Amino acid sequence: MKSLMTFLLLLPFIFVTAQNKEGKELEPPYLRFPVVPAFELLNTDSVSFGKSVLKPNKPTMVMFVSVTCDHCQHQMDSLMNRIDEFKKYQIVIGVYQPMEDLKAFVEKYALNNHKNIFAGRDHKFLMVPFFGIHNLPCMTLYNAKGELITKFEGTTPINILLEKLKS
Repeated sequence: MKSLMTFLLLLPFIFVTAQNKEGKELEPPYLRFPVVPAFELLNTDSVSFGKSVLKPNKPTMVMFVSVTCDHCQHQMDSLMNRIDEFKKYQIVIGVYQPMEDLKAFVEKYALNNHKNIFAGRDHKFLMVPFFGIHNLPCMTLYNAKGELITKFEGTTPINILLEKLKS
């Protein structure tokens, strides 16, 4: 029983330090599978939605934010100030906070007024480990073929996001 408890306590550390056969740490899944991931978020009506809401052949930005994070709010303010420049791109915004916080966030930024923005709660907490997120906000960009362009963590100038999405 004692050895079982020791194993269970060490199990998280085993996964954190997982290495491939060359002895290197494993890349985060978004690098191993460099396409727009299958995701499942809950919208403000608690209805589940996923990758199927995205239109094919359109560049996509997947954002992960905290509704209470100052950096995330600055990023959203900058984005919304230039939202017309993002009309030809799709934006998926995931948050981990409770639904009430998501509703206030969606209302604050009038996200439902934009057909190209899909915001939801990451109720299964899959985005952080998939994207290997360490800092917020996190923006991962994909081209029109759904292939990974790049990932940014922390506040990122809108010009840089637009430049990368256009490439």
